Amino acid sequence: MDGNSNGYGISFCILPNYIGYKSVGNGKVYYIKPIINNTPNQLSPIFQSELFFQWTEGLGLIDGDVVAVQGQPVKFLCKAVDSPDSTNRLTYAIKYYG
Repeated sequence: MDGNSNGYGISFCILPNYIGYKSVGNGKVYYIKPIINNTPNQLSPIFQSELFFQWTEGLGLIDGDVVAVQGQPVKFLCKAVDSPDSTNRLTYAIKYYG
């Protein structure tokens, strides 16, 4: 598996080396919706999720940021949590309406 899959049927198309970030040029947030697969090897995609996205610490977003989708009532809350199984933090933005 590549470094962008987790073995649980969720994969991300990575461009170039990070997932979600805030642009220093225009202040907008760019992210890629995760692809949900039918198998752990990520070879059977079934849909692209609208419920969350992964983001990268140190590239403009921090824990607690709210990302609003332009022209829609949708927002995402960025959360960074320590992982019990790794020294890496889990960084996901979860969809909510507010």
